[in-house]
Amino acid sequence: MQLNDKFEILQNPGFEFWEEHLANFYKYEGWTYSKHDFNSWKAAFGDRANLFVLVEKDTKKYIGGVFSATYTSPKLLAVGMYFLLPEYRGLGLGLPLWDRGIAGDVENKALIAVEKMSPKYAIRDGFDKIIEWDLKKISIQIKDVDSTKLDIDTTLKTSNFKEVDFEKLMEFDRKITGGLERAAYIKEFFTQPGAYNKVAISQGGEILGYCNIRECYHNNLVVGPFYAQDLLTASTILQAVLESIPNLNNFEILKMAVPSSNSDAKKLFDILSAGKCKIDVKQFIQFTNHLVNIPGDKIYAFTDCTVSYA
Repeated sequence: MQLNDKFEILQNPGFEFWEEHLANFYKYEGWTYSKHDFNSWKAAFGDRANLFVLVEKDTKKYIGGVFSATYTSPKLLAVGMYFLLPEYRGLGLGLPLWDRGIAGDVENKALIAVEKMSPKYAIRDGFDKIIEWDLKKISIQIKDVDSTKLDIDTTLKTSNFKEVDFEKLMEFDRKITGGLERAAYIKEFFTQPGAYNKVAISQGGEILGYCNIRECYHNNLVVGPFYAQDLLTASTILQAVLESIPNLNNFEILKMAVPSSNSDAKKLFDILSAGKCKIDVKQFIQFTNHLVNIPGDKIYAFTDCTVSYA
């Protein structure tokens, strides 16, 4: 679709546009990211990561945006953070912006869609290969978080990711992501300002899981990626990460996106919050060419809902 000549789409126009996109995304949709995510994604993907921003041509006023990143092994484009200001919806402006976000000669494309948009992406854009389970967005008020209630496996060692064999960590990661190579992404994500993470290691030196929690917009904490072999391992890692956050009580909300197929994940967050966790929305993981084998029972929280599908 042709874009109205009063508007234009800018590619990576500057950090101030990212911050405006972030603020509007939270204000109107309630979804939160870190202001550091943009720099982490650009550092990891380079020219293969792009923020496309729709603006008024004359004033450069922000109208909306979309973000996409392309992996090379296997070649896959992930797209998300698609947003238009409410007063500009229904005017034929969104589709040209969206088309820029999903453009790319790749074998497969992936997105995470809210329930009302899922059929449209499937029919219009070919994102019709859909994981059988869905994602639940869960939130917990920080005042309701009590990590002392979590069960602990004392035989496990919990270490910072810099203290473990990074290739072993990535071997575990590839088992969850269906073989996706994202070492640069994980390294940047885990070292960005405001990121806290731990890795669970068995007595035999085997990596059994890991969890990252990062400081995000509007005083939120977001959990992810959070993968573990079982509930007790997950509980052990989660407690270790939460207790490593020096100013935990200064935050307002703990958020995560959890597979509906992992009943242990919901159980874990219920224990953490004494049953006070809130389920916000349902989302679907969708692909264009083929499904990726993702073991939902090992995922306790998704990495993010823009450049990740696990």
